[in-house]
Amino acid sequence: MSKVMLALGSFIVGACCAFIISSGIQTSTWAQFSTDAASIPIVPPLKGFVMKNSDFNGGSLQLDGLDCENCTIGNTDFTYGGGAFRLVNPKFKTGMRITFTGAALNTRLLLILVEALNKPQRPVPPSTFKRPPIESATFTEPATIELISTAVSK
Repeated sequence: MSKVMLALGSFIVGACCAFIISSGIQTSTWAQFSTDAASIPIVPPLKGFVMKNSDFNGGSLQLDGLDCENCTIGNTDFTYGGGAFRLVNPKFKTGMRITFTGAALNTRLLLILVEALNKPQRPVPPSTFKRPPIESATFTEPATIELISTAVSK
């Protein structure tokens, strides 16, 4: 009788464990994707405050939301996350460095992948980046260009 009780108890414990294990989500949520429009990032418009004839020297500056006309920029580190910006007739003295974050970093990684499709070598996987990629441009003499993100509607 004790062997039957032990076997029945073991069966009940095993059945309960199997029920608990199998009652969770069986599909990998990482592999699922959404074609819903809610998964597309929304870029907020510029606030309407325009800086004119400003001078930025050194330090860091958030490019998202920056609306500037005739600004002078020298030795400045930009951080860009994919938001709207408008730089009309800026003058870059020594160059610029841009650190990509958020949606802009995802776009940068996608462009690396697409560019690698045209080359025989494999792209660098995103997990090997120690920090967000930084792009830089150095000028031999001051340069004046116009940079306006396509999300800006003025």
